[in-house]
Amino acid sequence: MCYVETKNLDGETNLKHKKASKEISKLSDNVKDTEDDFETKLIKTFTSATIECEKENESIYTFSGQMKFQEREMIISLDIDQMLLRGSSLRNTEYIYGISIYTGHDTKVMMNSSKSKPKFSKIEIAMNRYILISILI
Repeated sequence: MCYVETKNLDGETNLKHKKASKEISKLSDNVKDTEDDFETKLIKTFTSATIECEKENESIYTFSGQMKFQEREMIISLDIDQMLLRGSSLRNTEYIYGISIYTGHDTKVMMNSSKSKPKFSKIEIAMNRYILISILI
């Protein structure tokens, strides 16, 4: 379990907890018990897994996918509770292990961003009008 702050995404400053599914937690607990080098064994366990998920979209509150393990013939469902979005900050937790699903312009945050409109001051707008009128005259 980890705690995440999402004020950059939705403006909320309270911490949300994200949690691995029970099946994934059991897999990582089995790895912990079998070998001293936890990270190496964990990587070997999850290297054979594939993730199938929905097509990239802009909804930051929904996600559905599944993780398939060929060796164990397991399918684990994934939802928004197991997903950390770009722009969120990890708090009160030292580190996590994760997999990148969407990157670059395919992230939900980038799909929600819109181009900013150019800003002009009142003086610039007035000057543009005066110049246009003087050219027309």
